[in-house]
Amino acid sequence: MLKNVDGVHNEKVMHRDHLVFAIVLVVVTALVFLFICQKILKIVEDGCFNRLREYAEVASNEFVMSNLHYGGTLQFVADALSDRSDYSVDSLRPKLDEMQPFLRDQKINILLPGDTVVLPDGALTSSKGMGISFETEATEAAHVTVRLESDKQEEKLLYHFVPIKSHGKTVALAYWNFSLGLIHQYLRKDKRYDRKMYVYVINRDDGRFIADTKHDSLKSIHDYMNEMDNERGLFSALVDSMLAGSTGEACVENY
Repeated sequence: MLKNVDGVHNEKVMHRDHLVFAIVLVVVTALVFLFICQKILKIVEDGCFNRLREYAEVASNEFVMSNLHYGGTLQFVADALSDRSDYSVDSLRPKLDEMQPFLRDQKINILLPGDTVVLPDGALTSSKGMGISFETEATEAAHVTVRLESDKQEEKLLYHFVPIKSHGKTVALAYWNFSLGLIHQYLRKDKRYDRKMYVYVINRDDGRFIADTKHDSLKSIHDYMNEMDNERGLFSALVDSMLAGSTGEACVENY
């Protein structure tokens, strides 16, 4: 009888040990699984950020390299036309023709008071259809203006202005314009992300898209806020922070 009791006791101990072992095994397996998932998620997240950095660099280089290339030319033209006694179109044309061998294919325009523009070929036009005016742009320093109001890619433009001064006063502006639609087209044609990742380039001043690889039309980030946000509104908060001038990287989960 004592032998049977000991046998039952031993069976209970073994059963308990097996149960404890099974629980420990489940817990360890779950922890290992969570650890592996976190590692995989981190690898995927880092890969996304690396690709986004790459695209951001492409877009940035388009601005920077074009501005460096044209910025020096604009300053050269502004210096060559400074401190003149006459800034009429008839007076400026011979000087501009004289500079053409240096300018070559660089499309430099001159914006005059009254919103008259002297085009690279010497023709005259009005700046009103371009959304720029002499009164607005006639500042004392070189600057960039972005026009994104149109839904047409070819009409989304960046203008780089350099003031032409006479005795310290801005009397005209040398400028060139760059089509921001080129960045949009470049990113749309790049198939490496295979619709698994979308790239947005946003103008911080008003939230308008410069490039959007997901939607067919270029609107504003605000138009798609509900579509992209999660239940805690983290995407909206992130966008507001970005438009306010914050920098850095962030990840928002939205299932």
